[in-house]
Amino acid sequence: MAKLMHLKIKKELLLLSIVFLSSSLILAAWLNSSRPADLGSDIKKSILEELVHLYPLPPGQVADAAYVLGGTQESLEYKFLTVSELYTNGAIDRVWLLSRPGITENNPDTGRNLTNDEWSILELRKLGVPTDKIEIIKIDHGFFGTLSEAKHISELVRNRKIRTLLLITQPYHSQRVYTSFKKFLPQENFNFYIQSSTESQRLIQMAIELFKLKVYAHLLL
Repeated sequence: MAKLMHLKIKKELLLLSIVFLSSSLILAAWLNSSRPADLGSDIKKSILEELVHLYPLPPGQVADAAYVLGGTQESLEYKFLTVSELYTNGAIDRVWLLSRPGITENNPDTGRNLTNDEWSILELRKLGVPTDKIEIIKIDHGFFGTLSEAKHISELVRNRKIRTLLLITQPYHSQRVYTSFKKFLPQENFNFYIQSSTESQRLIQMAIELFKLKVYAHLLL
């Protein structure tokens, strides 16, 4: 009972801190903006400073594997462009993709709806990544997707004796990716990097991501 009460208080404090943080960001942006039209861009800039944590693969280094974090089909298209360019340039050895249940739209070449995983492989093949260099990773997603990915991929890294891993994500998702994966990935004889796609972000997406980041930081990690 005491533990549940402590968790409830912690959640309430977290919500209050998020409201206070959001209000502070808006107020700071308003005070620093020379024109009302600048307010939205100033808020985005303030939030992005908290959300972005990129650590690109150094030039000349080759990652054993690049893991593309999950997302919508549109988001994955941006990530596939990024990872395919890295593969073409010889920066990664193979690509790991999160398996996604379900089907996508009808494919005229096959005359049927492709599964989401088939669609992903086809898109990467179009971009120059051979099928034998693509591996679909099945994960029990759970309620907290990024946390589930971090745990499962970390186990895979240890089992496969991977020494260098590159994570591909949206820019505004990168801080939560870094925080989650850092907790579970090996600490010795191992390096991981985070590279972003060119996907843009809307203010509402960033606000939601800021909320998720605080939940992860204060309640889950």
